[in-house]
Amino acid sequence: MTRTVVPDNDAVPGFAPSLATMLASFDQNSAAAKQAFCGLEAEVYSPRTGKTVTLYIADAFDDKWVRTPSSIDVLFDSFPELYGARTDNKNDVVKEVWWRLTGRRNEQCVLYLWTAESAGVI
Repeated sequence: MTRTVVPDNDAVPGFAPSLATMLASFDQNSAAAKQAFCGLEAEVYSPRTGKTVTLYIADAFDDKWVRTPSSIDVLFDSFPELYGARTDNKNDVVKEVWWRLTGRRNEQCVLYLWTAESAGVI
């Protein structure tokens, strides 16, 4: 299956789950994790706004930044829909968000997992 590579873009309606969880699901094989998770669709509910937003896995985050189990990091332009306002403060968070994978995939989304060259994580 060929996926279109799109430049990293804050406008992608995307989010990032735990990199460690993604890698653990595939015995630390980053290529397999990327192929499996890239573009998976999720419904994300924010108790702060009462909205449910459709987002796609477009990245992964290092667990050293996690606040709670099953936390997600939302791409910049999608965050206001869940937070209720635009903010540049990285400490602004939406607590008690829940999310679930729908079983659908957006083939146009590309997973921006860090590479060994850029982050030294994988």
